[in-house]
Amino acid sequence: MKKKKKCPNCGREFEGKRKYCCYGCSVTATVEANKQLKDKEGPIYEKWKTNLEASLNKLFRS
Repeated sequence: MKKKKKCPNCGREFEGKRKYCCYGCSVTATVEANKQLKDKEGPIYEKWKTNLEASLNKLFRS
């Protein structure tokens, strides 16, 4: 039997291998992340852009 966990976002109980939240909340988060990357604005996009610039700087410094 799989361990039951409680989703911190919606409070529903779920079981399985998911680490953080239930399936519905994870789909919602993924859709929001894709929207921010497509629109090129928002905190997820800014984090992605910062990490991309850092990795390119590290790559070309070597």
